[in-house]
Amino acid sequence: MRRHRLAGTLTLKQLSSANGVISAMQHLAMFAAGCAACLLGGACAAAHSYTFAPLAVPGAEGTSVTGVSGSGIAVGYYYSRAGEGAFIDNNGSFTTFQVPGAWQTWPGAVNDSGSVAGTYYYSGGYSGFVYNNSALQTISLFGGAINTSGTVIGTYGRQGVADSGGTFSPVDVPGSNSTTPTGINASGEVAGYYLTAKYDEYGFTYDAGTYNTLYVPGSRWTAALAINDAGDVAGYYETPNFQFGGFIDRAGLLVTFTLPGEPYEGRMTLTQSGEVVGSYTDSSGNWHGYVYDAGSLATLDDPGATSTLLMGVDNAGAIFGEDGLQSFVAVPAASPVSEPAGLGLIGMAAAGLGWLRRRGPGRRPPE
Repeated sequence: MRRHRLAGTLTLKQLSSANGVISAMQHLAMFAAGCAACLLGGACAAAHSYTFAPLAVPGAEGTSVTGVSGSGIAVGYYYSRAGEGAFIDNNGSFTTFQVPGAWQTWPGAVNDSGSVAGTYYYSGGYSGFVYNNSALQTISLFGGAINTSGTVIGTYGRQGVADSGGTFSPVDVPGSNSTTPTGINASGEVAGYYLTAKYDEYGFTYDAGTYNTLYVPGSRWTAALAINDAGDVAGYYETPNFQFGGFIDRAGLLVTFTLPGEPYEGRMTLTQSGEVVGSYTDSSGNWHGYVYDAGSLATLDDPGATSTLLMGVDNAGAIFGEDGLQSFVAVPAASPVSEPAGLGLIGMAAAGLGWLRRRGPGRRPPE
């Protein structure tokens, strides 16, 4: 693993045990947690069938969803013969708006109360905005994400920035060439990625003045793209053999999964229960959605569409995306796992954990 000397408070976080392998006990622990989540109110998305419904701004010729909150509020942009603008969809009730003088208003994120952060483009360049209850405010950053308290994170030039009620503070990894924050949770912990002076790419988290570097061992690059309120972080990486994968970092424990193609880095969502939703491209250049949950990766495409981009998922498991022709929401069917079966799965995992504790830890893989 490469180690860089960086000024300031920065640590390189070892995300996994040697060679990216986690122990059988850790696998069983995650399996038991996944079973409990499925049984006690979580939705195991990979095991679900979905009902697809169109999402369209009334009267628009085209609608593109760009983000969704945990409470199910979707944002995006639309175009029509009368012009174009941004929209907020709150359970089928649409609000449209436009930054005055902008030729495009692009909402990037929305929080549970409906506050929107994004970017607008005008003849002189671009800048950021926050829209909240019909009040529009422009801000001097390229908007990336917004948390429940209304703190917005984004970039200004090569530097990461946080805007909390008009008070700006840097989110800039010490010694980096550039820093890009991509997500912020309810407590203000930030995730993102940065480039070193040698243009090596690493993920990072930032919390209360401390930066931690995230790096999948053996990867060519690592980028953190999402963070949930528990502090779990998800992102992508690429191996030296040009194989792409995703990762979830849970307090230093790394879980990785292989993707069938190159990921779409414009959007990745990590739910509070640990479900990951994103997209990848196949060898023909077509996009496909995927859902990773409880150790299982499943492709999720809009039926009949050539390409599908998934742009977010809410706390109920509804997934929002677009297929090149229209935007949609995919609503999961009821969980097929019955209560006795779910209890049986949890019992099996618990029994396995007990056996491993009696047996002791397994032999570590070679360093």
